[in-house]
Amino acid sequence: MSTNQHIQHLPLTPLLHPWIKELIGHPELLLSVIEEHGSPINVHSLAPFGENIQAYQEVFQKFGLKYKIFFARKANKCIVFPLAASKQ
Repeated sequence: MSTNQHIQHLPLTPLLHPWIKELIGHPELLLSVIEEHGSPINVHSLAPFGENIQAYQEVFQKFGLKYKIFFARKANKCIVFPLAASKQ
């Protein structure tokens, strides 16, 4: 018997940013984008990205720490993220 049979899986509720709640509230928009570009589609928003950078900066500044925030471009090929990070 595998040890995996004894693992209980608990459901996780995702944390959804307001922009994604707004997006999934308009399925007709998503369907039109899929019809135009095909599936799968990748949908990105800079809002949570900027909020996360700001949250890191606030913690570092609160404790008087020198810091430099890096972004892994290879992990996410969307060009707008490194451009936005360079302006922070």
